Amino acid sequence: MPCRKCGSEAFVKNGFVAGVQRYKCKECGFQFTRETPHGKPMKDKILALVLYLSGLSMTMIGKIIGVSTQSVMRWIKMFYDKFVENESQANIEEIEVEQ
Repeated sequence: MPCRKCGSEAFVKNGFVAGVQRYKCKECGFQFTRETPHGKPMKDKILALVLYLSGLSMTMIGKIIGVSTQSVMRWIKMFYDKFVENESQANIEEIEVEQ
């Protein structure tokens, strides 16, 4: 696993945080712990959007995907902010998302 800040492969163990091994990069001094990315994958976020546009409630979408209602609301707002340039174009009929 390379350093997430500079990409260097040179790092040393540097203690524990909450029971997880901490590492320190020899090149830039950046300290990191997580080896895998966190959060839900984009396919779950797209599924939430599709279910929302199909008429499901945000609470039900959260239960299906296994996240909070707040997360579903945040994802929908993220897609809205990304694909709607101004409020006069709020009537989107089709969005194509490539992975």
